[in-house]
Amino acid sequence: VTVGTAVGEPLRLTWAWHDEATGDWKLLLRDRPTGAYYVGADGRVSHYVSRRRGDAYFGCGERSGALNRAGRRFDLRCVDAMGYDAERSDPLYKFYPFYIGKPCASSADPSGTGEPPEALGPDGHGEPPPLRAVSRGGGGAYGVFYDSMARAALDFGCELNNYHGLFASYQAECGDLDYYVLLGPRVRSVTARSSVAERRDSGV
Repeated sequence: VTVGTAVGEPLRLTWAWHDEATGDWKLLLRDRPTGAYYVGADGRVSHYVSRRRGDAYFGCGERSGALNRAGRRFDLRCVDAMGYDAERSDPLYKFYPFYIGKPCASSADPSGTGEPPEALGPDGHGEPPPLRAVSRGGGGAYGVFYDSMARAALDFGCELNNYHGLFASYQAECGDLDYYVLLGPRVRSVTARSSVAERRDSGV
């Protein structure tokens, strides 16, 4: 899979993949244009990405409710919640700061903000493709892993803000903001790549 990455200012990243079947560049993941990275005076760190209506999210470890986490916010900390409600309780004991995103392929606004994404070349450099090719519905899938065991929260659209538009976020109480993006472009491919990454990290 050919992947393109673009860097904008203030710092924001955009990831897209090249669909060889159609010749189009398709958006996977994009940092929020109105502010993507924050470090607070109290040590809190935050990361914000754009989302679109219809985007689906999976993962985060042991969670209550539907498999698709869209529209919910999860507290990432270990709590032995005996007798919890399988539909609504949060937090639960086995949290994992990793999720798989499935962009809505039919969205007319792939950025979630009304703006076109940056043009992308085959490796993030060189001649960019036409903006119209990147601006079509994203499809595909990606994974994001935050390399931290700090108490944190993942929000997949529970918080709404008129200024920033639609977004998802990760907020941790402390530590560095280290994260990895795993590109599919299929959910099955993301799952396989995450398993390989975990084995390498553990030395297996």
